[in-house]
Amino acid sequence: MNKNMSEFMELLEHYFTVYLPSSVGVSPNTITSYKYAFKLLLRFLGEKYSLAPDRITFADLNYETITNFLEWLRCCFAMHFE
Repeated sequence: MNKNMSEFMELLEHYFTVYLPSSVGVSPNTITSYKYAFKLLLRFLGEKYSLAPDRITFADLNYETITNFLEWLRCCFAMHFE
């Protein structure tokens, strides 16, 4: 494991670079879309919980955090569609 990367980030990188394209065979557009969703999650974790990407663990991704993230998305993107 890269010393500068959390286990979560290392597995996420593997998910995008190996699993999705090779094992699942999804399109580059699907990978781009998934990456965008995770970028939003990382941004949220940084803004709301002051978590740098290299500090994120699986324990951080609990029910409360994901619920707050979905609410954040709803509020942020609702402004774009009004």
